[in-house]
Amino acid sequence: MLAYARSAGVEIAPHAKTPMAPDLTRLIIDAGAWGATVADIRQASVMLRAGLSRLILANEVGGVGGARRLAQLVAAWPKAEPYVFADSTAAVHALADAWRDHGSLPPLGVLVEVGAGRAGARSLGKALEVVSAVRAAGDRLTLAGVAAYEGSATQLTPEQTEEAISGLLKLSVELLRDVRERTEPDAPLIVTAGGSMFFDEVVAAIAGARRGLRDRAIR
Repeated sequence: MLAYARSAGVEIAPHAKTPMAPDLTRLIIDAGAWGATVADIRQASVMLRAGLSRLILANEVGGVGGARRLAQLVAAWPKAEPYVFADSTAAVHALADAWRDHGSLPPLGVLVEVGAGRAGARSLGKALEVVSAVRAAGDRLTLAGVAAYEGSATQLTPEQTEEAISGLLKLSVELLRDVRERTEPDAPLIVTAGGSMFFDEVVAAIAGARRGLRDRAIR
């Protein structure tokens, strides 16, 4: 899988939630994975305690309470490099407030999530509202990129599923272009569409977006 990702010009952050085995996660990262994905703050704490710092939290963190718990966790592990999903202005405000309460923390990387089944903004307009909220948070949050989860877009028939997946990936690429326009030209950006059912379509869309933008700062 790592060889496939390299040949396609993308990187992977394997989801650690099924085995929850830090040693296995470390082996995969040492073999070339970009980082690891976890489902929630509890799983992030397990990986951080094991010395694994670059993490994608592939769910919303849970409002004000979740944002505060995440801030406390990151404060306890200074080397942490978390990236979190946000699909609403309310989620962004909760994260920004929690990071203001911990003024010594570095800015939190936020991935604006679009969706077709589980979570995520359902339109470009709604996603751009989230983008604006992140930018309005000043130096507490960083607009780190775009996220989606294609696995939950599965429909009743293969044809409907193909249409849903294609639409979600198209929305992700459109949002990525807008995010790039709203960030510094050389600012690093992440675009991730997690899941394992349609990874070939995800890879084609992400690699195509990078080539289309001719942007080496997108990963």
